Amino acid sequence: MHPASLVLPAFTKGKTQLSSHEVEQTQEIANVRIHLERVIGSGQNRYSILKGSWPVELLQYNKCGECKIDQSAC
Repeated sequence: MHPASLVLPAFTKGKTQLSSHEVEQTQEIANVRIHLERVIGSGQNRYSILKGSWPVELLQYNKCGECKIDQSAC
């Protein structure tokens, strides 16, 4: 597994406006999000199995009982 972190855009709750640094960060997050959505959409168009629900028969589990769905499409 690869470590991941959740990055959220800045919010104006309790503020009148964002700082210039927060605006730049939010724009970078938005650009990555748009790119990721396009990649996911491209994958769904290329591999029709990703468009809907997966049949239970395709799911594989490791020795600990965790689902290995991320490796099922590889």
